[in-house]
Amino acid sequence: MNRELDGAFCIGEYDLSQIQVRYELQEQVVLLTNVQAQEAPASTDLANAAWIVFPVGCQIRAVNEDWLLSEGVTLLNKIEVNTIHTMLNCVRDGIGYALVTHSVVAPDDDRIRVHPVPELYRFVTTRLIALKEPFQNKAFTAFVVYIRAAGGEA
Repeated sequence: MNRELDGAFCIGEYDLSQIQVRYELQEQVVLLTNVQAQEAPASTDLANAAWIVFPVGCQIRAVNEDWLLSEGVTLLNKIEVNTIHTMLNCVRDGIGYALVTHSVVAPDDDRIRVHPVPELYRFVTTRLIALKEPFQNKAFTAFVVYIRAAGGEA
């Protein structure tokens, strides 16, 4: 909003009155465990697990907290990280569980097991947004064209 960025990817619902959505994608949220977990964790596993999360304000973290609360679990044992690579490495090494969008998991990652989450928490909307302005940066406009071509028109 302070014109520090040409655009941003945002997950969740926001006031869209001052911005334009340049691309929108429904993404599936999944639970990640390391490969030793053969089945989706039971409620007791969810309560006793360490959770690898992004800092407060992350929409996926909010989904994680809401889901656990619906299971009667409070997110107490958490490890905050700042990058997806750190999060995935923590899961690979068996340090804890994580909730992410399915698109961040490489299909050939043989150290991570992907589990579905309950339907109510399974989907989030990711948007590429920009301010409503008469002129757009040419590099950003080219980026939007690339994103649309890579992901299909939304």
